[in-house]
Amino acid sequence: MTPSSSAVDSGLRVKAVLCLMLFFAVLGPGLWHLWKYTPWSSFVPPAPLLATDLPGAAVEIPQAPLETSQIAIPRTIVLRAAPNCPDPADAAATAQRLARDGVRRVLLQFKQDETDEFEGGSLFFPSPLAPVAAGFEDGRLLRFAEAMAAAGIEVCAWVPLLHDPAAARLHPEWQAQNVAVEEEGHALTGWWSRSKSGRMSKTQPGWLCPRHPDVRRYEATIVRAAVESCRPFLRGVYVDFIRFDDDFSCVCPRCLGATAKLAGKKSVKAGDLPAALANRSSLWKAWTAGRGDAIREVADTMRNAIEEVAPDLWLGACVLPFSANDYRLNTQSGQDLTKLCLAGVDEIMLMGYWDDWALSPGWLAESLRNAERQTHGEARVSCVLDGDMSVQRTMATLDALRDWKGERAFFHYGAWRSEVLAGLRQAEARLAEIGRMPSPASTALVVRIDTEPDSNGSYEKVNPEMIRSLLRLFAEEDIPATFVTCGRLAEIEPEVILEAHRAGHEIAVHAYDHEQLDERPDAEQIAIVDRSLAVFRRLGVPISGFAAPRNSITPAVRDRLIAHGLLWDGSEAYDPQISWLNAEAAASSTNDRAGIVVLPFIVPNDWDARHLQHLSAPEMAAAWETRLVKTIDTRTNLFVLGIHQWIVAEPGNLDAVRRFIRFAKTRRECRFVTAREAARQVLAEGARADGLAWRWNDAPEPFHLAR
Repeated sequence: MTPSSSAVDSGLRVKAVLCLMLFFAVLGPGLWHLWKYTPWSSFVPPAPLLATDLPGAAVEIPQAPLETSQIAIPRTIVLRAAPNCPDPADAAATAQRLARDGVRRVLLQFKQDETDEFEGGSLFFPSPLAPVAAGFEDGRLLRFAEAMAAAGIEVCAWVPLLHDPAAARLHPEWQAQNVAVEEEGHALTGWWSRSKSGRMSKTQPGWLCPRHPDVRRYEATIVRAAVESCRPFLRGVYVDFIRFDDDFSCVCPRCLGATAKLAGKKSVKAGDLPAALANRSSLWKAWTAGRGDAIREVADTMRNAIEEVAPDLWLGACVLPFSANDYRLNTQSGQDLTKLCLAGVDEIMLMGYWDDWALSPGWLAESLRNAERQTHGEARVSCVLDGDMSVQRTMATLDALRDWKGERAFFHYGAWRSEVLAGLRQAEARLAEIGRMPSPASTALVVRIDTEPDSNGSYEKVNPEMIRSLLRLFAEEDIPATFVTCGRLAEIEPEVILEAHRAGHEIAVHAYDHEQLDERPDAEQIAIVDRSLAVFRRLGVPISGFAAPRNSITPAVRDRLIAHGLLWDGSEAYDPQISWLNAEAAASSTNDRAGIVVLPFIVPNDWDARHLQHLSAPEMAAAWETRLVKTIDTRTNLFVLGIHQWIVAEPGNLDAVRRFIRFAKTRRECRFVTAREAARQVLAEGARADGLAWRWNDAPEPFHLAR
């Protein structure tokens, strides 16, 4: 008998159900394990959110007023040609605008430094001596110099020298040679050649040997041509990149021969130098002394070239600041300040970019004082500062230099817009008004717990009890904390994350699966941010902050955080023992009025201390205590202690955290807060310092994800 179609369908459905039951009985646990613990880091939401769907910036960055009372500080700027030199028709208007903005002196770039807009070594004035940057063949730089002089601005030529990729490309025999040392057992990669000594050496692409006579003649010819092209309007020349760029450069036969002569040896091999450094031997002393002599001779050659055509021109040398403290420690550059003075240099301009080197304004002030001691009054000492720092950071720098009376110039990599110059005026005027950079009312102390998979990226060895042990500690000590949590962990352990939230602690985001964001395309970075925030929206947890795993923040990620209306980003770090970094707002890369507060954490965190520096738990606590004292002493507004829930579970580490908390409680300058509260305090203190009208979203739950 033939069954009906309905009976067949019914039987098939029963079989299908039985098959599914068998499938999940056998494979279900494995699939659950796979879903729970496999990092789906390549996940991209099918319908990414549009920026217009997001709430927008929580922090509105105020702009300094364009009309600010002028104070009696002459303003010198270094003006890069590519982003600043206008079309000839606009030269007069641009020059007059700079004069109205308070510019009185300009160091105008005549030769490309790094290979950025143009190949390094390209010229910004017409000349057959070297490649001319595209668009500058029409002499626009010279017309701009003339227009600035007519507007009452003193014009000096800024000419980078020994970093010259264009000349190195045309004359490979001019390039500097380095010793090929090993780092951590692995040979450095590079452009290798076997030297006559049998040791490995490598070419330094783009860097020229200062001792090569043809190099000196070539660079002197460039300097002379720059002066001749603009002589009626020029008041000085500042040479830059007048240095070596490595501890073990240059080891060409000419440089090794000069070193052997100074050391009283028949010969010196490139491979002898690393051991000489380790032992600080007489060979190393000869090496560093000879390099100082070589740079002095380059400066002397430039001085002679200038005097041949304009003996009255001022000559300045832009130098790294490290030599000012101890030339013997600055083997990289070969810039001996005393010897540079003997070459007839009129001014030593220290590059004061302390924040780029993770140092401090106080360190720069000490460097300037030491430079004055080393120059013995034979040359004027000045410094050039970053012109694109925030008003508050500029104020902190000027405050550190308040007792130093030398001239300050400002460098800006981009265009010197009126808004940038207004920020400098605001910093100077505000500091003159209040006298000193105000100290914060208290140092905000944040305990930040990165709640994440273990160091192998596994979720199997992390468990809720790790977080609960911290919750018990914080309850006993009566302090708030901030749990910076991966979205995937929040999906796996939602109950304990909600426990932390209900206990009054802040929950922030640590990407979705602890992804290294800066190694992914922008679209994937944005998708990870959106996905991780969506996890906490579903949990009903308000989010104000984010910290990129391993500080892998990018402009795309930060812009997305700002568009989501987040208040703070914790993707920076520093060590107070060697540097200074105050918490402050950072602007979006596309809108300088929209921002987010950057809250750097302290190095070492528990991973650095226990697994990299191999400190014991008590030594780790002591290291934190020392850095807290330094943070308070330097009047820094924030101290963020970074720990991890899975590291705290290791023996002794929880006790170390408790010890630090109890030490911090003895310091009346400290106040335990969440990162959200710290960000609000940073903005309030910033408004008190710089006098600008800061605005930010102060709602208790600023996070909202539109769908």
